[in-house]
Amino acid sequence: MATTTTGTSGENGRSARSRLKMMRVAEELFARDGINEVSLRTIAAAAGQLNVAAVQYHFGGRDGLLRAIFEYRVREMEVTRKAKLECLGALRSISDRDLLGLVYEPYLDLTNEDGDHCYARLLLTYLTRFGRHAVPHPAEDETSEELVIPRILAELRRRLDQHEAGKADARTLMMTTGFLSLLCEHDVRRDAGMDVDDVRELASWSLDLMAAAFSLHGKQ
Repeated sequence: MATTTTGTSGENGRSARSRLKMMRVAEELFARDGINEVSLRTIAAAAGQLNVAAVQYHFGGRDGLLRAIFEYRVREMEVTRKAKLECLGALRSISDRDLLGLVYEPYLDLTNEDGDHCYARLLLTYLTRFGRHAVPHPAEDETSEELVIPRILAELRRRLDQHEAGKADARTLMMTTGFLSLLCEHDVRRDAGMDVDDVRELASWSLDLMAAAFSLHGKQ
């Protein structure tokens, strides 16, 4: 019985490592070359999988792989978001700037070994090419009792609707793509050897501008 359990545990561990490797490889390739432009065989090979159908086996296809990447990254960011929210208190009572920080600042920590924000580039490509609802994203699941990000986004949209009813989704998408673009542009300029400011300072400046826009709308 002990031998069987150990063997199963080892197989599960290898399977989890294989899935994670494919997700990370896919994230970088999708970010660099495009979501539909990279074959699933290429991803499997780049992840060191001998079975060229490994992506289909583990994820069921391209959409399943994207959903897995989204889920993995959202859960990574949940750790930061929950810790910050515990310090800030109730969502309804925190400032616009702190609310925006909860949404966007965790993206800063999602980098590869070269410091590139590959997930930001992948998500930007996905949003601008396919739209928010092409593949179910856990951040959009308002029925989730486990994740905090759907509640944070719901509060963000509530405040935006107070300023301009019916425009919350479009405004949120505009802010998200703008913030992700800032991270991507920073990486491109840095990788080209150009002088760049500290990315966290740029991000803070961007969030300050967003918060200021909230205030301006509130005074109209």
